[in-house]
Formats: sequence, structure tokens, C-alpha cells
Amino acid sequence: MKSILFTALLLFAITSAKANCPPLMENLDGIPAETSERLSTLAMSFSDMTEPLFSIKLKILTEFVKHTPKPKLVLIVASNHHSKLNDTLENLNLNKTQVKLLPVQDSFWFKSPWIRDFAPVMVKLKNGKYKAVSFNYTDDSSEYASQKLAIEHALGFKSAVNVDLKLLPGEITADESDRLFVSETVLENNQKSKNEIEKLLMDHLLPSEIVWMPRLPRDIESTGHGDMAFKLLKNNKAIVAQSRDSRAKRILDQMAALLQSKGYEVSRLMAGSRKNRFNGNPVFLSYTNSIIVGDSVFVPQFNRKSDGEALALYKKLGYSVIFFDGTSMDFGGAEHCLTYLYP
Repeated sequence: MKSILFTALLLFAITSAKANCPPLMENLDGIPAETSERLSTLAMSFSDMTEPLFSIKLKILTEFVKHTPKPKLVLIVASNHHSKLNDTLENLNLNKTQVKLLPVQDSFWFKSPWIRDFAPVMVKLKNGKYKAVSFNYTDDSSEYASQKLAIEHALGFKSAVNVDLKLLPGEITADESDRLFVSETVLENNQKSKNEIEKLLMDHLLPSEIVWMPRLPRDIESTGHGDMAFKLLKNNKAIVAQSRDSRAKRILDQMAALLQSKGYEVSRLMAGSRKNRFNGNPVFLSYTNSIIVGDSVFVPQFNRKSDGEALALYKKLGYSVIFFDGTSMDFGGAEHCLTYLYP
């Protein structure tokens, strides 16, 4: 009798433990991890045709199509710029079902190339379906509303859940265990308590856990976005930037230690710095602002010795590296900020 009772208790304990463990591979709910091979739709904004950003975006678009089975494109384009994309799209031999052009008015307010700042977030539900969640890009929640709405419709959603929280998707990233890593910039930009913000994130993004990531000093890296400092990869691996600046080094070491405490094997890549060629402000040259497309990774290149170190590390971690012009960092971001990937 005792052995039967012991066996029953043991089985109950094992079942309970499994039920309480977060999924280790594919997301069951929450934001899909960026390592997911199911992210086959690329969204980009071509409302701003500023060089070199326009050429960089064309190359990203082209390489994405080459490296993605059955790719789809959702492209925001100012109404008088369609012709500038035609040659590239024609050369990619995509059919009409694979490309959706979303025209917007050509005005000052619709010239941001940084779609990751304002795009809706896609959340996978337990039933396998998706919902769109939209946050405030600026204090004026109506700004960029038409662009977000156009993206939602292009992805097949008639409406999105609108959350009263100023949050840019570059400030959050999810991993394969449904953990949500959130920049402390979100705390700075909202007049809400940490508990209030966490409840909104838990209710709408469905993470298994919220992990707050410290931000770099503003005079070193102005955006405060996590993708400027760390990158989550497949198989519980991550890259965290390094810096020779003592203040930045302290914060980046904290990030690395925090990821290690969550079971990540952390590698480090030295970030550089230079002055912005437009206003003279410091630019944080990070290799973590990259895009994962299957087994390929799109990485900014700065024509420095550290480019070779970035190439070697990403290859060691199992990726084929495609370099892009890193001068877009002068504007505050790089390849990751210029894109959003959807299922």
C-alpha cells in the first residue's frame, strides 16, 4: 500500500513539475522568439528615402527573399515613391500574393524608416492563432496610427488590441521559453508603476516571465533599446556587447550576468564608437542590432578589425553571416530597427 501511495505521489510531482515548466522549444503562447523559422513575413517602411538607409533597406529586402522559403513582404511606401521600388521587386520574381504595398501620405509625420519603433506586435495564442497588439509610439497615440492599421490589415487582422503604454518593440524581445526581456527604458517613459506595467505586459503579451534589462547611459547609446546591447540566439545562446567605457562596461556586464542567471551561454563582442556625422553625438557601434533569418544573420559592418571578430563569433554559433553597411547607426539603429518579422 505504501509503495502504491509513493508511486502515485511521485507521478503527481512529475506531472506538476512539467506543468509548471515553461516550454523549452517552440512558443506555445506569447511573442514568437526571433529564432523561430516561422517568421517569413518582412515588414519595412520605405516612406523615408534618405540615403544610405534606402539602399540598405533594399539589400535587406533582397537578402531576406533569398534566404526565406515562401517569403512575404509588407512594405510601407510614400505614395510618390512606388516607382523607386519597382526594379528591385521585379528582379525578385515575387507574385502579387507575396508583396503588399501600403501607401501613406508623403508628409513629415510619415517619414520614419524605423518600423520596429511603431509596428504592432504579433502574439501567438495557445490555440495556434495570432493576435496583434499595438502600443503607443509617442505621447500622441494617434501618430502613425494609419501605418499600424495598414500593417494589421495586411497581416489579416481587422483590428488590434491597443494598450495604453508607451513602448517601442525594439525595447522588448522574447526567447524560446516565452520569457520577455524588457528594457528599463519602458519604466522611464511611462508614468505608471512597475507593477502596473508588468500587469499590462503579462495580460497582453502572455510571457512566462518578465526580465528587466538595464539600459546604457544616454550619452553613450541614446535609444535605450535592448537590441543595441544584446542578442538572443537559438539553443540558449546570447551575445552581449562589450565596451571600453567604464560606465557602459558595468551595465553590459550586468546584462551578461543576468542572461547567464537565466541559463544562457553568453559570448561578448566589442562595440565601437564614433561621432555621428550629422550632429557630432556619440554613436554606439553594436553588432547585436542584427536580424536572424533561419540560419543566416544580417549584421552591421563598420569597416573595422572588430568586423572579423563578429563574423567569427556568429559563424561559431552556427550562423551564416551577411554584412550590411553600418552607417545607419548614425541615425540611432541598424538592421534590426529597420525591420519587423512576422509569422
